[in-house]
Amino acid sequence: MAPRKSLPFWVLTFWVLINTIAIVALVVVAENPESKALLSFKASLENPETLASWNISTPLCDWVAVSCQLGRVHSLTLPNLGLRGPLSPSLSSLPNLAVLDLSSNLIRGPIPAQLGDLTRLQTLKLSSNSLAGKIPLEIGKLSRLQTLEFSGNGLAGEVPAQIGNLTRLQHLDLGNNLLSGSLPLALFRKLQSLTTFDASNNSFSGPIPPEISNLRNLTELYIGWNRFSGTLPKEIGELSMLQILFAPGCYITGPLPEELSKLKSLLRLDLSHNPLRCSVPKEIGELKELTMLNLGFAELNGTVPRELGKCSNLKTVMLLFNSLSGELPEELSELPVLSFSAEQNKLSGPLPAWLGKWSGASEIMLSNNLFSGNIPPEIGNCSLLMHIDLSNNLLRGAIPQELCNAVSLLEIALAGNFLSGSIESTFVKCSNLTQLNLMKNRLSGPIPEYLFELPLMAIELDTNNFTGELPASLWSSVNLMEFSASSNQLSGSLTKEIGNAAALEMLGLSNNQLKGTIPKEIGNLSALSVLNLNSNFLVGQIPNELSLCKGLSTLDLGNNHLNGSIP
Repeated sequence: MAPRKSLPFWVLTFWVLINTIAIVALVVVAENPESKALLSFKASLENPETLASWNISTPLCDWVAVSCQLGRVHSLTLPNLGLRGPLSPSLSSLPNLAVLDLSSNLIRGPIPAQLGDLTRLQTLKLSSNSLAGKIPLEIGKLSRLQTLEFSGNGLAGEVPAQIGNLTRLQHLDLGNNLLSGSLPLALFRKLQSLTTFDASNNSFSGPIPPEISNLRNLTELYIGWNRFSGTLPKEIGELSMLQILFAPGCYITGPLPEELSKLKSLLRLDLSHNPLRCSVPKEIGELKELTMLNLGFAELNGTVPRELGKCSNLKTVMLLFNSLSGELPEELSELPVLSFSAEQNKLSGPLPAWLGKWSGASEIMLSNNLFSGNIPPEIGNCSLLMHIDLSNNLLRGAIPQELCNAVSLLEIALAGNFLSGSIESTFVKCSNLTQLNLMKNRLSGPIPEYLFELPLMAIELDTNNFTGELPASLWSSVNLMEFSASSNQLSGSLTKEIGNAAALEMLGLSNNQLKGTIPKEIGNLSALSVLNLNSNFLVGQIPNELSLCKGLSTLDLGNNHLNGSIP
């Protein structure tokens, strides 16, 4: 047997050297204070396995979400990873950290004061977590900070004035928290680099200070849903770069300052849900770049100013739930409207034919006003119209067939008017219609068969003068979920084909002249939750098959000639 050969000395030496280097590398990683800081953060989590690559066998700068510069941790970006647990103060041992992003996780507890030691930090994003407690004063030490996002947490108390020391700050987001008190004047006096400021959805109080004029670089301001007091200061007109002013539901009162007209860059203005109690200032017409105006639920009075028609880019107008009166000025016809809502006001006069000029409009909502006269057929020129609501006005005459020239129509609501005539062919061309509400009018004639060939899901015909029998096609509709035609003069009987209306959830036919029995096939309507056949001339036994309608929650068979018990 040949003697075993030993490995050459140089091979053994190389092997020992390689292993020594590996061991030294592991020791270096383990002893690196930045590695220790990150491993401590990992250990504090309830789901540390999410950061499996963070271990001493992997070089620090190769760890997931860790970015280095010159071998030092520069950026830590860990959004949307489902991290659970506290925010470990160990992260303060990363002296070169410029970016810390832990947004959209499940981090809870207080913000550690030690984060104030990260003096090179430029971006701090902790939004959409479950952080609580107060904003630590030490955040004011982060003098290089450009982006600070704390939104979507449970932070409480007042905003520390020390935030005003962050003079390089461009983006400040404190929205959707439990913060209270007045916004510190230091924010308005010192943060002159701010371009976006969000303090919405908190409980801030006190007046909006005139010092807001110092934020000359501001492009987006979100202060809605707070408890401010007083008026918008006229100094807000100095924010010449402002593009978005979002201030709904924050207890601002009127009158609105004329200086709003100086916001020449403004694209979106939302002052809804405030007790303004004033008129719409005609100066708004000078906002040529405005694309969205929301003044709904603002207790406005007076008329709609004709100057609004000068806002040549205005696409969305919301004036709903106010006390505006008078006619809609024709100057509005020149607007490139996509959506116009002015329901629940006191607007009057004839419904203008120039509405047909809004060829790009998808919504026209004018219910609960005092409009009179006929529905102008020109509305059919709005070829992209999807929703129209003219309910509860004083409209008369026949419904124009031209309405369905707007072939995109999904919803037509004309309830609560004095409309008359038949609908024998009115809606034939509405090939995409899903909801039709004609309740409380003076419409007459038979209910046409074609309605049930349309993709309608809900048809409401109550309180009219419809006559004749129920169309046979009613029961073969595959889309219809709600059909109500109570308080008409319908006759005939319920046929066994009723059992084919598988999608039907609500059927209301009370106060008519229906005769005959209730067919047992009604038990096939497994989706039915409301059935109202009150006040007809139905006879015979209440079918036991009704018990098969497992979802039935409302049943009214009163004032008929039925016998037997309800199953």
